[in-house]
Amino acid sequence: MFEAIVRDTIRNSTPIVLAASGGLLTEVSGWLNIGLEGTILSGAFFAVVISSTTGSILLGTLASIIVSIILSSLIYFAVRFLKANLFVVGIAVNLLSVGLTVVLTDVWF
Repeated sequence: MFEAIVRDTIRNSTPIVLAASGGLLTEVSGWLNIGLEGTILSGAFFAVVISSTTGSILLGTLASIIVSIILSSLIYFAVRFLKANLFVVGIAVNLLSVGLTVVLTDVWF
């Protein structure tokens, strides 16, 4: 019983720990990534779509990485070069990711 609880705790906390690690890295670099949740959601969505379409977990993982890099780069570009507010851009990415994943789920599945 105890082993099952520990196993489930580790398995379920892994995405949170990875997100916290990413947030820590951006915080140490002097930035604050408010759009982490949206980045994770979009990456997970496209990983599922690509994995289910191609049957390859590796391609799904690569799609997740590419989507996350694109979204993080968009946040950086908007804040750094367009002088947008970091909090507004982060919240916009979160809301856009939630909305797009719901709409695209209805379209593709």
